[in-house]
Amino acid sequence: MKKYCHIIIQMFVWNLFFPSIIATTEDGQKVVLHNDGTWKFENPAEVAKYNLVEFLGARFESHEKHFGRDEKPYNSHVRGFFQFRNNSDRQIVAIKYKFSLVDAFDEILHESIVKDDIIINPEKSNKMDTYYYWEDTFENDDIYDKIIGPVNSNNLKVKLKFLLVVFDNGTKIKYN
Repeated sequence: MKKYCHIIIQMFVWNLFFPSIIATTEDGQKVVLHNDGTWKFENPAEVAKYNLVEFLGARFESHEKHFGRDEKPYNSHVRGFFQFRNNSDRQIVAIKYKFSLVDAFDEILHESIVKDDIIINPEKSNKMDTYYYWEDTFENDDIYDKIIGPVNSNNLKVKLKFLLVVFDNGTKIKYN
């Protein structure tokens, strides 16, 4: 019984004098772990980097086969337009990100890592004038076949994770 009281008192004293733990992540960032299960970066600049660029959303269009188009693709295809916002005071010149196309059941239909040379001015959003496309290759279970149903029913969603942002002064912000 005395042993258990001693352990309880030790735990109480430990929590009283050491309310949080400072840990280091694999890439060297300092994180403060609180006893209530919350955490925060020790360096406020780490928090700020996660707000530098923001994914605003995506729009998808389906296009039928049409050989009279001025440019490729001529076969049936889906176009995806992505929009981002630059919340920093520097111009963004490139973004590397991983995105997943997800259906209404949250099942991943397609994943890709993209290196996008995109210019986004400070405090502005990019124009949605460029797109990615997935063409019908007439193979069974190609990307087009997986996403055309959710696109036509307006149920295709995007989950996106930033990997790297490059600014006009050469600064590169890497995300984990």
